[in-house]
Amino acid sequence: MERVPAARRPHFPPEERLAILELRAARGWTVQQTAEAFFVSEATIRNWMKCLDEDGKDALIKPRFAINRLPDFIRNIVRAAGAKSAAVRSTAHR
Repeated sequence: MERVPAARRPHFPPEERLAILELRAARGWTVQQTAEAFFVSEATIRNWMKCLDEDGKDALIKPRFAINRLPDFIRNIVRAAGAKSAAVRSTAHR
């Protein structure tokens, strides 16, 4: 399979990756057949399989980052605002 530009590659969320691997097992497809059916490389299918084998299906489904985590710059702004607010409160009580 030739390399597909990143903007044109299909993107499969983790739940769909697991479903694709389950379909592969149910149909008895090879890595090549699975890759061709879903327009991804064989290396991609092998990576998903390796992830599943090494870390279980939670590794495919669980996001790699905390969904409720704020970006660092926002967290820093909130901390700075909290520090300023605390300083203002402490001077007001003197």
